[in-house]
Amino acid sequence: MKPLYGAHFGLPEAPFSLAPDPRFLYLSPGHEEALAHLRWGLAQAGAFVVLTGEVGTGKSTVLAALLADLDPTAAVAYVLNPRAEVPALLSSIARDFQFPALSGETLTDPLERIYAGLLAFHGQGRQALLLIDEAQLLSDDALEQLRLLTNLETRERKLLQIILVGQPELRTTLAKASLRQLAQRITARYHLEPLAPRALEALLRHRLAVAGALTQPFRNDAFRALHRASQGIPRIANLIADRALLAAYGAGENTVSALRVREAAQEVRGTADAPRRARWPWALGAAVLIALAGLFALQGNPALDTPREIAPAPPPGVPDPAPAPQGFDRSTGLAALLDTWRSPHPAAKPITCAALDALGFGCLETTPPLWQLLSFDRPALLRLRGEADPPRWGLLTGLRGTHLLLDLGAGPEPVERPMLDAHWDGHALLLWQRPPEDEQAAWVTTRLRAQGYGGPQALRRFQADHGLTSGGTLTAESIMALNRGTPGVPGLQRE
Repeated sequence: MKPLYGAHFGLPEAPFSLAPDPRFLYLSPGHEEALAHLRWGLAQAGAFVVLTGEVGTGKSTVLAALLADLDPTAAVAYVLNPRAEVPALLSSIARDFQFPALSGETLTDPLERIYAGLLAFHGQGRQALLLIDEAQLLSDDALEQLRLLTNLETRERKLLQIILVGQPELRTTLAKASLRQLAQRITARYHLEPLAPRALEALLRHRLAVAGALTQPFRNDAFRALHRASQGIPRIANLIADRALLAAYGAGENTVSALRVREAAQEVRGTADAPRRARWPWALGAAVLIALAGLFALQGNPALDTPREIAPAPPPGVPDPAPAPQGFDRSTGLAALLDTWRSPHPAAKPITCAALDALGFGCLETTPPLWQLLSFDRPALLRLRGEADPPRWGLLTGLRGTHLLLDLGAGPEPVERPMLDAHWDGHALLLWQRPPEDEQAAWVTTRLRAQGYGGPQALRRFQADHGLTSGGTLTAESIMALNRGTPGVPGLQRE
Protein backbone atom coordinates (compact mmCIF):
# COMPACT_ATOMS: atom_id res chain seq x y z
CA MET A 1 0.00 0.00 0.00
CA LYS A 2 1.41 3.37 -1.01
CA PRO A 3 1.66 5.71 2.01
CA LEU A 4 0.34 9.27 2.10
CA TYR A 5 3.89 10.58 2.12
CA GLY A 6 5.02 8.19 -0.65
CA ALA A 7 5.20 10.65 -3.55
CA HIS A 8 6.80 13.33 -1.37
CA PHE A 9 9.72 11.09 -0.33
CA GLY A 10 9.83 8.88 -3.43
CA LEU A 11 8.59 5.78 -1.59
CA PRO A 12 6.38 3.44 -3.66
CA GLU A 13 5.54 1.44 -0.51
CA ALA A 14 5.20 2.07 3.21
CA PRO A 15 8.60 1.10 4.64
CA PHE A 16 7.51 0.76 8.25
CA SER A 17 4.22 -1.10 8.01
CA LEU A 18 3.65 -3.67 10.74
CA ALA A 19 2.33 -6.15 8.15
CA PRO A 20 4.52 -9.30 8.21
CA ASP A 21 5.78 -8.99 4.63
CA PRO A 22 8.71 -11.45 4.28
CA ARG A 23 10.47 -9.05 1.90
CA PHE A 24 11.10 -6.71 4.83
CA LEU A 25 12.54 -9.45 7.03
CA TYR A 26 15.78 -8.25 8.57
CA LEU A 27 17.82 -10.20 11.07
CA SER A 28 20.15 -8.12 13.17
CA PRO A 29 23.19 -9.84 14.74
CA GLY A 30 21.07 -10.38 17.86
CA HIS A 31 18.24 -11.94 15.86
CA GLU A 32 20.72 -14.14 13.97
CA GLU A 33 22.16 -15.33 17.27
CA ALA A 34 18.68 -16.04 18.66
CA LEU A 35 17.80 -18.00 15.53
CA ALA A 36 21.01 -20.01 15.79
CA HIS A 37 20.23 -20.87 19.42
CA LEU A 38 16.71 -22.07 18.54
CA ARG A 39 17.94 -24.12 15.59
CA TRP A 40 20.59 -25.72 17.75
CA GLY A 41 18.09 -26.50 20.50
CA LEU A 42 15.68 -28.19 18.09
CA ALA A 43 18.53 -30.12 16.47
CA GLN A 44 19.43 -31.59 19.86
CA ALA A 45 15.98 -33.20 19.88
CA GLY A 46 15.31 -31.88 23.37
CA ALA A 47 11.95 -31.08 24.88
CA PHE A 48 11.90 -27.27 25.19
CA VAL A 49 13.50 -24.21 23.68
CA VAL A 50 12.73 -20.77 25.08
CA LEU A 51 12.78 -17.34 23.45
CA THR A 52 12.10 -14.27 25.56
CA GLY A 53 12.23 -10.53 24.98
CA GLU A 54 10.37 -7.31 25.57
CA VAL A 55 7.29 -6.59 23.47
CA GLY A 56 8.40 -5.55 20.00
CA THR A 57 11.98 -6.83 20.12
CA GLY A 58 11.43 -9.14 17.15
CA LYS A 59 10.44 -12.51 18.59
CA SER A 60 7.91 -13.04 15.79
CA THR A 61 10.60 -12.17 13.25
CA VAL A 62 12.88 -14.88 14.63
CA LEU A 63 10.05 -17.42 14.71
CA ALA A 64 9.06 -16.66 11.12
CA ALA A 65 12.64 -17.32 10.02
CA LEU A 66 12.78 -20.51 12.09
CA LEU A 67 9.49 -21.91 10.76
CA ALA A 68 10.49 -21.11 7.19
CA ASP A 69 13.43 -23.50 7.54
CA LEU A 70 11.48 -26.44 8.95
CA ASP A 71 11.09 -29.68 7.06
CA PRO A 72 7.90 -29.38 4.95
CA THR A 73 6.55 -32.55 6.57
CA ALA A 74 6.80 -31.07 10.09
CA ALA A 75 3.52 -30.47 11.91
CA VAL A 76 3.34 -27.19 13.81
CA ALA A 77 0.60 -26.34 16.30
CA TYR A 78 0.15 -22.84 17.67
CA VAL A 79 -1.49 -22.16 21.05
CA LEU A 80 -3.52 -18.98 20.85
CA ASN A 81 -4.87 -18.85 24.40
CA PRO A 82 -2.18 -19.67 26.98
CA ARG A 83 -4.51 -18.53 29.78
CA ALA A 84 -6.76 -21.54 29.20
CA GLU A 85 -7.24 -24.10 31.95
CA VAL A 86 -5.26 -27.32 31.54
CA PRO A 87 -8.07 -29.48 30.03
CA ALA A 88 -8.93 -26.76 27.49
CA LEU A 89 -5.24 -26.27 26.70
CA LEU A 90 -4.77 -29.98 25.99
CA SER A 91 -7.89 -30.07 23.81
CA SER A 92 -6.58 -27.04 21.91
CA ILE A 93 -3.24 -28.78 21.29
CA ALA A 94 -4.97 -31.93 20.02
CA ARG A 95 -7.24 -29.85 17.79
CA ASP A 96 -4.43 -27.71 16.34
CA PHE A 97 -2.40 -30.81 15.48
CA GLN A 98 -5.59 -32.19 13.90
CA PHE A 99 -5.33 -35.41 15.85
CA PRO A 100 -8.43 -37.54 15.23
CA ALA A 101 -10.85 -37.76 18.14
CA LEU A 102 -10.98 -41.01 20.08
CA SER A 103 -14.20 -42.75 20.97
CA GLY A 104 -15.51 -41.74 24.38
CA GLU A 105 -12.99 -38.89 24.77
CA THR A 106 -14.01 -36.16 27.17
CA LEU A 107 -12.77 -32.59 27.46
CA THR A 108 -10.95 -33.46 30.65
CA ASP A 109 -9.07 -36.44 29.20
CA PRO A 110 -7.52 -35.59 25.79
CA LEU A 111 -4.09 -36.95 26.77
CA GLU A 112 -4.63 -40.28 25.07
CA ARG A 113 -5.59 -38.50 21.85
CA ILE A 114 -2.37 -36.47 21.97
CA TYR A 115 -0.15 -39.46 22.74
CA ALA A 116 -1.75 -41.58 20.03
CA GLY A 117 -1.37 -38.72 17.55
CA LEU A 118 2.27 -38.12 18.41
CA LEU A 119 3.06 -41.80 18.02
CA ALA A 120 1.31 -41.74 14.64
CA PHE A 121 3.43 -38.75 13.59
CA HIS A 122 6.56 -40.61 14.67
CA GLY A 123 5.53 -43.61 12.64
CA GLN A 124 5.23 -41.32 9.61
CA GLY A 125 8.66 -39.81 10.28
CA ARG A 126 7.20 -36.37 11.01
CA GLN A 127 8.43 -33.83 13.53
CA ALA A 128 5.82 -32.39 15.92
CA LEU A 129 6.47 -28.84 17.11
CA LEU A 130 4.24 -26.95 19.55
CA LEU A 131 4.61 -23.16 19.55
CA ILE A 132 3.24 -21.23 22.52
CA ASP A 133 3.35 -17.43 22.27
CA GLU A 134 2.82 -15.19 25.31
CA ALA A 135 3.95 -18.18 27.37
CA GLN A 136 4.42 -15.96 30.43
CA LEU A 137 0.62 -16.25 30.81
CA LEU A 138 0.76 -20.03 31.33
CA SER A 139 -0.07 -21.25 34.83
CA ASP A 140 2.36 -23.45 36.74
CA ASP A 141 -0.07 -26.36 36.33
CA ALA A 142 -0.15 -25.84 32.56
CA LEU A 143 3.66 -25.74 32.36
CA GLU A 144 3.89 -28.95 34.38
CA GLN A 145 1.39 -30.64 32.07
CA LEU A 146 3.44 -29.56 29.05
CA ARG A 147 6.48 -31.15 30.67
CA LEU A 148 4.60 -34.42 31.08
CA LEU A 149 3.63 -34.31 27.40
CA THR A 150 7.32 -34.45 26.52
CA ASN A 151 7.80 -37.74 28.40
CA LEU A 152 6.97 -39.65 25.23
CA GLU A 153 10.27 -40.26 23.46
CA THR A 154 12.32 -42.68 21.41
CA ARG A 155 15.99 -43.48 21.76
CA GLU A 156 16.83 -40.67 19.35
CA ARG A 157 14.48 -37.83 20.28
CA LYS A 158 11.39 -36.52 21.98
CA LEU A 159 8.17 -37.04 20.03
CA LEU A 160 7.07 -33.49 20.87
CA GLN A 161 9.22 -30.38 20.97
CA ILE A 162 7.88 -27.18 22.48
CA ILE A 163 8.93 -23.58 21.83
CA LEU A 164 7.98 -21.22 24.62
CA VAL A 165 7.94 -17.58 23.55
CA GLY A 166 7.22 -14.82 26.01
CA GLN A 167 8.05 -11.59 27.71
CA PRO A 168 10.81 -11.31 30.35
CA GLU A 169 8.39 -12.49 33.05
CA LEU A 170 8.66 -15.97 31.54
CA ARG A 171 12.29 -16.19 32.68
CA THR A 172 11.18 -15.44 36.24
CA THR A 173 8.48 -18.11 36.03
CA LEU A 174 10.86 -20.78 34.74
CA ALA A 175 13.32 -20.01 37.55
CA LYS A 176 10.83 -21.17 40.20
CA ALA A 177 11.94 -24.13 42.26
CA SER A 178 8.61 -25.83 41.60
CA LEU A 179 9.36 -25.83 37.85
CA ARG A 180 12.97 -27.01 38.03
CA GLN A 181 12.09 -30.29 36.32
CA LEU A 182 10.89 -28.37 33.27
CA ALA A 183 13.87 -26.02 33.38
CA GLN A 184 16.21 -29.02 33.20
CA ARG A 185 14.62 -30.04 29.89
CA ILE A 186 15.31 -26.72 28.18
CA THR A 187 18.03 -27.39 25.60
CA ALA A 188 18.37 -23.79 24.42
CA ARG A 189 17.17 -20.42 25.58
CA TYR A 190 17.77 -16.90 24.34
CA HIS A 191 16.72 -13.47 25.54
CA LEU A 192 16.36 -10.85 22.80
CA GLU A 193 17.83 -7.54 23.91
CA PRO A 194 16.87 -4.20 22.31
CA LEU A 195 18.99 -3.25 19.30
CA ALA A 196 22.11 -1.15 19.58
CA PRO A 197 22.08 2.20 17.69
CA ARG A 198 23.94 0.89 14.63
CA ALA A 199 21.84 -2.26 14.43
CA LEU A 200 18.60 -0.26 14.62
CA GLU A 201 19.81 2.13 11.93
CA ALA A 202 20.70 -0.84 9.70
CA LEU A 203 17.20 -2.25 10.20
CA LEU A 204 15.53 1.04 9.27
CA ARG A 205 17.78 1.55 6.24
CA HIS A 206 17.00 -1.99 5.09
CA ARG A 207 13.27 -1.36 5.23
CA LEU A 208 13.62 1.90 3.35
CA ALA A 209 15.64 0.17 0.62
CA VAL A 210 13.08 -2.64 0.25
CA ALA A 211 10.33 -0.03 -0.03
CA GLY A 212 12.17 1.52 -3.00
CA ALA A 213 13.68 4.64 -1.43
CA LEU A 214 16.01 6.39 -3.90
CA THR A 215 17.24 8.89 -1.34
CA GLN A 216 17.69 8.78 2.43
CA PRO A 217 14.90 10.77 4.11
CA PHE A 218 16.30 10.47 7.67
CA ARG A 219 19.15 12.64 8.86
CA ASN A 220 21.83 11.15 11.09
CA ASP A 221 20.48 13.00 14.12
CA ALA A 222 17.06 11.52 13.33
CA PHE A 223 18.47 7.98 13.55
CA ARG A 224 20.02 8.81 16.91
CA ALA A 225 16.73 10.27 18.11
CA LEU A 226 14.88 7.17 16.90
CA HIS A 227 17.09 4.95 19.00
CA ARG A 228 16.64 7.10 22.10
CA ALA A 229 12.88 7.34 21.64
CA SER A 230 12.37 3.62 20.94
CA GLN A 231 15.07 2.39 23.34
CA GLY A 232 16.14 0.06 20.55
CA ILE A 233 12.85 -1.84 20.28
CA PRO A 234 12.19 -2.46 16.56
CA ARG A 235 8.39 -2.34 16.63
CA ILE A 236 8.32 1.00 18.44
CA ALA A 237 11.03 2.35 16.13
CA ASN A 238 8.92 1.38 13.10
CA LEU A 239 5.88 3.16 14.51
CA ILE A 240 7.84 6.30 15.35
CA ALA A 241 9.66 6.35 11.99
CA ASP A 242 6.36 6.08 10.13
CA ARG A 243 4.84 8.97 12.08
CA ALA A 244 8.01 11.02 11.71
CA LEU A 245 7.71 10.71 7.93
CA LEU A 246 4.11 11.87 8.22
CA ALA A 247 5.17 14.80 10.41
CA ALA A 248 7.88 15.91 7.98
CA TYR A 249 5.51 15.61 5.06
CA GLY A 250 2.90 17.62 6.91
CA ALA A 251 5.49 20.33 7.57
CA GLY A 252 6.60 20.35 3.91
CA GLU A 253 10.14 19.20 4.75
CA ASN A 254 12.21 17.01 2.43
CA THR A 255 14.10 15.25 5.23
CA VAL A 256 13.21 13.94 8.67
CA SER A 257 14.94 15.71 11.55
CA ALA A 258 15.41 14.74 15.19
CA LEU A 259 12.69 17.27 16.04
CA ARG A 260 10.13 15.42 13.90
CA VAL A 261 11.21 12.12 15.49
CA ARG A 262 10.63 13.55 18.98
CA GLU A 263 7.20 14.83 17.93
CA ALA A 264 6.33 11.43 16.49
CA ALA A 265 7.53 9.70 19.67
CA GLN A 266 5.19 11.89 21.71
CA GLU A 267 2.32 10.81 19.48
CA VAL A 268 3.22 7.13 19.84
CA ARG A 269 3.42 7.44 23.63
CA GLY A 270 0.30 9.61 23.78
CA THR A 271 2.13 12.49 25.48
CA ALA A 272 1.97 15.16 22.77
CA ASP A 273 0.43 18.47 23.87
CA ALA A 274 -2.90 19.57 22.42
CA PRO A 275 -1.68 22.47 20.22
CA ARG A 276 0.95 20.27 18.54
CA ARG A 277 -1.59 17.50 18.07
CA ALA A 278 -3.96 19.93 16.36
CA ARG A 279 -1.39 20.88 13.72
CA TRP A 280 -1.58 17.50 11.99
CA PRO A 281 -4.67 15.54 13.02
CA TRP A 282 -4.88 14.01 9.56
CA ALA A 283 -1.53 12.43 10.13
CA LEU A 284 -2.70 10.91 13.38
CA GLY A 285 -5.78 9.47 11.72
CA ALA A 286 -3.71 7.92 8.96
CA ALA A 287 -1.21 6.58 11.48
CA VAL A 288 -3.96 4.94 13.52
CA LEU A 289 -5.35 3.28 10.40
CA ILE A 290 -1.89 2.01 9.48
CA ALA A 291 -1.32 0.69 12.99
CA LEU A 292 -4.67 -1.10 13.02
CA ALA A 293 -3.99 -2.60 9.61
CA GLY A 294 -0.64 -3.84 10.87
CA LEU A 295 -2.20 -5.34 13.99
CA PHE A 296 -4.76 -7.33 12.02
CA ALA A 297 -2.07 -8.42 9.59
CA LEU A 298 0.06 -9.70 12.47
CA GLN A 299 -2.87 -11.68 13.80
CA GLY A 300 -3.17 -13.36 10.41
CA ASN A 301 0.54 -14.10 9.98
CA PRO A 302 0.62 -17.06 7.56
CA ALA A 303 4.05 -18.08 8.81
CA LEU A 304 2.58 -18.83 12.23
CA ASP A 305 -0.72 -20.39 11.15
CA THR A 306 -1.60 -23.81 12.48
CA PRO A 307 -1.01 -26.71 10.07
CA ARG A 308 -3.52 -27.91 7.55
CA GLU A 309 -2.31 -31.49 7.36
CA ILE A 310 -5.06 -34.06 7.23
CA ALA A 311 -4.73 -37.13 9.44
CA PRO A 312 -4.35 -40.37 7.47
CA ALA A 313 -7.51 -42.30 6.78
CA PRO A 314 -7.93 -45.48 8.81
CA PRO A 315 -6.58 -48.50 6.94
CA PRO A 316 -9.07 -50.92 5.45
CA GLY A 317 -9.74 -54.31 6.87
CA VAL A 318 -10.16 -53.36 10.51
CA PRO A 319 -11.64 -56.34 12.40
CA ASP A 320 -15.30 -56.10 13.28
CA PRO A 321 -15.63 -55.29 16.99
CA ALA A 322 -18.73 -57.40 17.49
CA PRO A 323 -17.24 -60.91 17.97
CA ALA A 324 -15.44 -61.47 21.27
CA PRO A 325 -11.69 -62.05 20.74
CA GLN A 326 -10.07 -65.30 21.86
CA GLY A 327 -6.50 -64.33 22.78
CA PHE A 328 -3.76 -66.12 24.71
CA ASP A 329 -3.87 -67.77 28.06
CA ARG A 330 -1.35 -66.34 30.53
CA SER A 331 1.34 -68.94 29.78
CA THR A 332 1.19 -68.68 25.98
CA GLY A 333 0.93 -64.89 26.32
CA LEU A 334 4.15 -64.78 28.33
CA ALA A 335 5.75 -66.99 25.68
CA ALA A 336 4.69 -64.54 22.96
CA LEU A 337 6.00 -61.64 25.06
CA LEU A 338 9.34 -63.44 25.47
CA ASP A 339 9.51 -63.83 21.69
CA THR A 340 9.47 -60.04 21.30
CA TRP A 341 12.60 -60.01 23.49
CA ARG A 342 14.16 -62.81 21.39
CA SER A 343 14.53 -64.74 24.61
CA PRO A 344 14.44 -68.51 25.13
CA HIS A 345 11.50 -69.94 27.03
CA PRO A 346 11.67 -71.64 30.40
CA ALA A 347 11.68 -75.41 30.16
CA ALA A 348 8.88 -75.83 32.69
CA LYS A 349 5.30 -75.37 31.56
CA PRO A 350 3.08 -73.50 32.11
CA ILE A 351 5.27 -70.38 31.97
CA THR A 352 4.92 -68.17 35.03
CA CYS A 353 6.42 -64.86 36.11
CA ALA A 354 8.29 -66.72 38.85
CA ALA A 355 9.95 -68.90 36.21
CA LEU A 356 11.07 -65.80 34.27
CA ASP A 357 13.17 -64.65 37.20
CA ALA A 358 15.82 -67.21 36.28
CA LEU A 359 16.05 -65.58 32.84
CA GLY A 360 16.65 -62.16 34.41
CA PHE A 361 13.13 -60.86 33.77
CA GLY A 362 10.65 -59.26 36.11
CA CYS A 363 6.91 -58.95 35.49
CA LEU A 364 5.23 -55.58 35.98
CA GLU A 365 1.48 -55.91 36.34
CA THR A 366 -0.20 -52.55 36.30
CA THR A 367 -3.45 -50.74 35.41
CA PRO A 368 -2.26 -47.68 33.49
CA PRO A 369 -4.28 -45.43 31.18
CA LEU A 370 -3.52 -46.16 27.56
CA TRP A 371 -1.38 -43.05 27.05
CA GLN A 372 0.87 -44.10 29.93
CA LEU A 373 1.10 -47.66 28.66
CA LEU A 374 2.19 -46.34 25.26
CA SER A 375 4.80 -44.12 26.93
CA PHE A 376 6.58 -47.28 28.18
CA ASP A 377 7.22 -47.99 24.48
CA ARG A 378 7.46 -51.76 24.77
CA PRO A 379 5.20 -54.76 24.03
CA ALA A 380 2.62 -55.56 26.68
CA LEU A 381 0.02 -58.19 27.45
CA LEU A 382 -3.50 -56.74 27.85
CA ARG A 383 -6.04 -58.71 29.86
CA LEU A 384 -9.34 -59.09 28.04
CA ARG A 385 -12.83 -58.76 29.42
CA GLY A 386 -15.04 -61.80 29.59
CA GLU A 387 -15.99 -64.75 31.71
CA ALA A 388 -13.20 -67.01 30.49
CA ASP A 389 -11.43 -68.88 33.28
CA PRO A 390 -8.51 -68.36 33.24
CA PRO A 391 -8.69 -64.89 31.60
CA ARG A 392 -7.48 -64.39 28.04
CA TRP A 393 -4.80 -61.91 26.97
CA GLY A 394 -3.89 -59.93 23.84
CA LEU A 395 -0.35 -58.86 22.95
CA LEU A 396 0.09 -55.16 22.10
CA THR A 397 2.98 -55.01 19.61
CA GLY A 398 2.84 -51.58 18.00
CA LEU A 399 0.86 -48.99 16.10
CA ARG A 400 -0.26 -48.46 12.53
CA GLY A 401 -1.37 -44.91 12.01
CA THR A 402 -4.00 -44.25 14.65
CA HIS A 403 -4.67 -47.98 15.14
CA LEU A 404 -3.09 -50.30 17.70
CA LEU A 405 -1.54 -53.60 16.62
CA LEU A 406 -2.95 -56.39 18.79
CA ASP A 407 -2.03 -60.05 18.50
CA LEU A 408 -4.77 -62.42 19.68
CA GLY A 409 -2.92 -65.55 18.64
CA ALA A 410 -2.96 -65.27 14.86
CA GLY A 411 -0.50 -62.39 14.40
CA PRO A 412 -0.81 -58.62 14.93
CA GLU A 413 -3.93 -56.97 13.52
CA PRO A 414 -4.87 -53.26 13.48
CA VAL A 415 -7.49 -52.51 16.13
CA GLU A 416 -9.48 -49.32 16.52
CA ARG A 417 -9.57 -47.69 19.91
CA PRO A 418 -13.30 -48.39 20.44
CA MET A 419 -12.67 -52.11 20.00
CA LEU A 420 -9.80 -52.01 22.48
CA ASP A 421 -11.97 -50.17 25.00
CA ALA A 422 -14.70 -52.77 24.56
CA HIS A 423 -12.42 -55.75 25.28
CA TRP A 424 -9.51 -54.57 27.48
CA ASP A 425 -10.26 -54.55 31.21
CA GLY A 426 -7.39 -52.12 32.01
CA HIS A 427 -4.84 -54.64 33.33
CA ALA A 428 -1.48 -54.87 31.57
CA LEU A 429 1.64 -56.99 32.02
CA LEU A 430 5.09 -55.90 30.83
CA LEU A 431 8.52 -57.47 31.13
CA TRP A 432 11.60 -55.68 32.38
CA GLN A 433 15.16 -56.88 32.73
CA ARG A 434 16.70 -56.96 36.18
CA PRO A 435 20.28 -55.68 36.31
CA PRO A 436 22.60 -58.15 38.10
CA GLU A 437 22.39 -57.50 41.83
CA ASP A 438 26.16 -57.20 42.27
CA GLU A 439 26.31 -54.70 39.38
CA GLN A 440 23.07 -52.84 40.03
CA ALA A 441 24.57 -49.67 41.53
CA ALA A 442 27.11 -49.33 38.72
CA TRP A 443 24.44 -50.03 36.09
CA VAL A 444 22.11 -47.35 37.48
CA THR A 445 24.94 -44.80 37.65
CA THR A 446 25.99 -45.54 34.07
CA ARG A 447 22.47 -45.31 32.70
CA LEU A 448 21.76 -42.08 34.60
CA ARG A 449 24.96 -40.47 33.34
CA ALA A 450 24.12 -41.54 29.78
CA GLN A 451 20.93 -39.51 30.10
CA GLY A 452 22.60 -36.49 31.68
CA TYR A 453 21.99 -37.17 35.38
CA GLY A 454 24.88 -37.20 37.80
CA GLY A 455 25.72 -36.34 41.37
CA PRO A 456 23.63 -36.66 44.52
CA GLN A 457 19.93 -37.42 44.11
CA ALA A 458 20.41 -38.19 40.40
CA LEU A 459 17.86 -41.03 40.47
CA ARG A 460 15.33 -38.90 42.33
CA ARG A 461 15.71 -36.12 39.75
CA PHE A 462 15.44 -38.61 36.88
CA GLN A 463 12.25 -40.05 38.34
CA ALA A 464 10.70 -36.62 38.83
CA ASP A 465 11.56 -35.57 35.27
CA HIS A 466 9.97 -38.71 33.82
CA GLY A 467 6.78 -38.56 35.86
CA LEU A 468 7.74 -41.63 37.92
CA THR A 469 7.12 -42.25 41.58
CA SER A 470 9.77 -40.12 43.25
CA GLY A 471 11.75 -41.00 46.34
CA GLY A 472 15.01 -42.37 45.00
CA THR A 473 13.94 -46.03 45.20
CA LEU A 474 14.83 -48.13 42.15
CA THR A 475 11.40 -49.28 40.96
CA ALA A 476 10.51 -51.45 37.98
CA GLU A 477 9.15 -48.39 36.17
CA SER A 478 12.45 -46.58 36.78
CA ILE A 479 14.47 -49.47 35.38
CA MET A 480 12.23 -49.58 32.32
CA ALA A 481 12.70 -45.86 31.76
CA LEU A 482 16.47 -46.11 32.21
CA ASN A 483 16.59 -49.08 29.82
CA ARG A 484 14.49 -47.42 27.10
CA GLY A 485 16.26 -47.55 23.75
CA THR A 486 18.95 -49.94 24.93
CA PRO A 487 19.95 -52.54 22.28
CA GLY A 488 18.05 -55.74 22.88
CA VAL A 489 15.09 -54.05 24.56
CA PRO A 490 12.07 -54.28 22.20
CA GLY A 491 9.98 -51.24 21.45
CA LEU A 492 6.52 -50.86 19.98
CA GLN A 493 6.56 -51.31 16.22
CA ARG A 494 5.56 -48.33 14.05
CA GLU A 495 4.03 -49.11 10.67
